[in-house]
Amino acid sequence: LPSGDSLFVDLIRRALGTDEGAELWVPSAEEAGRAVRRTNAIMRDGQSTCRVACERAASSGKYRGLAQVLLDRSGEHHLTCWDEPAYLVADGACEECPICLNAMWEADPTAFVSQDRGGAAHIRCTHFFCFECAGAHFGKHNREPFCPSCRTPANDVMLLPSINQFPTEWFDVLDSKREGVLDKFTTLRVLEAVLPVNSDELHRTSTELWDKWAGDGHLTIERFFAVGGLLEWVRGHQLSVAAGQKFEADFSDADLWFQEVAPNGKLSKGACLVAACRLLQVSTLSPGLARVREKLNSVWQST
Repeated sequence: LPSGDSLFVDLIRRALGTDEGAELWVPSAEEAGRAVRRTNAIMRDGQSTCRVACERAASSGKYRGLAQVLLDRSGEHHLTCWDEPAYLVADGACEECPICLNAMWEADPTAFVSQDRGGAAHIRCTHFFCFECAGAHFGKHNREPFCPSCRTPANDVMLLPSINQFPTEWFDVLDSKREGVLDKFTTLRVLEAVLPVNSDELHRTSTELWDKWAGDGHLTIERFFAVGGLLEWVRGHQLSVAAGQKFEADFSDADLWFQEVAPNGKLSKGACLVAACRLLQVSTLSPGLARVREKLNSVWQST
């Protein structure tokens, strides 16, 4: 039998391959998913495991636990990844609610929306607000609601769906033209709303990121769920933020620092890079990442 991540990929393909195999393989795949670094893999038909699991979970409850395990761990490899590390510095350059000026990523990003004939909601513009401010504005103008920033008419206000629990719904809400794709501008705007990202740094690296996520100019649902796609990137940075909030040790206590960075007793080069960025408060989107990586690589090779 294969081992480690290879075993997980084998199990997940079996669990999602046929409905008949679900009873046998889903519990094993769930358990294996809690022990690997990268839960998103490619099925034999080219689709990602996360997308297939979410589609199955939407129609059958027996897949919901597995889908959530995959989403919970999606992007976790960015926490120990040398080539694509994840660490964001929450500073004064983060997006704010246009009304109360509180940091958007710490609030509940909310959009002004309209519903199509099937009742599905879609954003009317790319302005986002904290829920309290959006709700208060809607309450004052509920007969003819509109975005307070651009005055685009809307039908309602809506919290953005959780990308960790409802990634398909998250994508659909942002697909304002109902074309099954996201454009670059909308995607960057929502990233500014849901993550403590420096807008200048995000836009500086946006061409490289967008080429990786979308390729031909528009982001499809297939590419959104793909291995190395936007879903993994967002989840990796959300996990990095959560890990940073729990991280208590600084380098003054080297033993405690090592235990937090390498709980299994083995410090990988990628985990050390992310920890160095956290210690130096260098965002992995900033130009400073190259200098940190160069210095660390030099030290790593000499040890």
